[in-house]
Amino acid sequence: MVTAVLAISLLVARFFFGLADMLSFTFKNSAIQDPYLYYFYTPVAFGAALTVLLLGRRTGLFFSILNAVFIGILTGELSMGVYALMGSLCAVFALESFRERWAVVRAGLLVGLVNLLVSFAFSLLASDAVFSTNIFLIKGIGCLASGLVSTALASACLPALEPIFGLTTDVRLLELSNLNSPIMRRLSLEAPGTYHHSITVGILAEAGAEAVRANGLLARVGAYYHDIGKLKQPDYYVENQIFSVNKHEDLTPAMSSLILASHVKNGLAFARELKLAPLVSGMIPQHHGTRLQTFFYQKAKEAAGEKGVDVEPDDFRYPGPKPQSKEAAILMLADQVEAAARTLQDPNPSQIRSLIHRLSQSTIQDGQFDECDVTLKEISKVEKAFERVLAGMHHQRIEYPGYDFNKRTNGKESSQPTEKSDDKPLQ
Repeated sequence: MVTAVLAISLLVARFFFGLADMLSFTFKNSAIQDPYLYYFYTPVAFGAALTVLLLGRRTGLFFSILNAVFIGILTGELSMGVYALMGSLCAVFALESFRERWAVVRAGLLVGLVNLLVSFAFSLLASDAVFSTNIFLIKGIGCLASGLVSTALASACLPALEPIFGLTTDVRLLELSNLNSPIMRRLSLEAPGTYHHSITVGILAEAGAEAVRANGLLARVGAYYHDIGKLKQPDYYVENQIFSVNKHEDLTPAMSSLILASHVKNGLAFARELKLAPLVSGMIPQHHGTRLQTFFYQKAKEAAGEKGVDVEPDDFRYPGPKPQSKEAAILMLADQVEAAARTLQDPNPSQIRSLIHRLSQSTIQDGQFDECDVTLKEISKVEKAFERVLAGMHHQRIEYPGYDFNKRTNGKESSQPTEKSDDKPLQ
């Protein structure tokens, strides 16, 4: 990947250098015929900007140094190597987070400003330099244009390189976070319980990821799509059984377990059909890992106890794999916490805190985080983030004067005050 971007970047630079050599001789004024003046128009930060968008800051820093060396060799000018290095480093730090429309323009302007400062420093260092308005304008416009073109080219190349190398960028994640996409609209209509569960899990996962400086956007988008496999048979999942009976009552625990586990396989099939980003589709099986389906396992044990038959726990586990990243581990915890929090009769901060901690400890003891780099300290921070979010969701409200919304009248909730009161009904 780095080799490909470096080759493209140097080809672009060589084209601009050649163009500068040809165009410089078309001017009649000898003071502005120096090709070196027009080298500053070259988008030397293009490769670094593209690398940081595709591979992150560390690789971008390495690329910046490598690119600067080659630029210096191409031009035979040490100053151009330094110019390329400073502009590239600025692009790396300015474009690390590309989550809004103006990020490219803003980063381009910052790179252009750094380029301008570097070129001005070269002019001050040159002992034989003579100030000329024309030369200053040529260099200044070239530096700003170099920054803007560098980031614009990087943004334009992203859609072509992402699928070739199977990478997931923030730009792609932003596209997938659109809740008005066809698959999200279908989920909201056909499996409304799963849809609202996914949205809430996304809020939890993003808060947890940001608490440990992981990719909150990836965690949230992964949560949106982690249960899309339930679209295949939505009525078999309890959150969608709003006005229907539980279909698992007529099934054996083993059959129920197979149906529940099938949403992972179905989710991966949907992911291939939708061409989801690899990091997002990978979270579909990882958010369950190899966890035990406790409810149906216990139900099977009770039924088998009467017949004297042993039940193997492995027959009631999800297929895996276990979480491979911090974001996947946080998503696993968020999925459990959101579902369990709905069972609390009278949620308060202490109950919520206890629930979150017990679930995280049981997940750790089950070895679900053995294949990712999350630490116990980070899990503690994630727990606190979850507690803060859930406490806000389950906040207390004062009762409406003269109303008892929990009382039922003829099978329906009463919409009138339960007794005469001096308080007027709320308008």
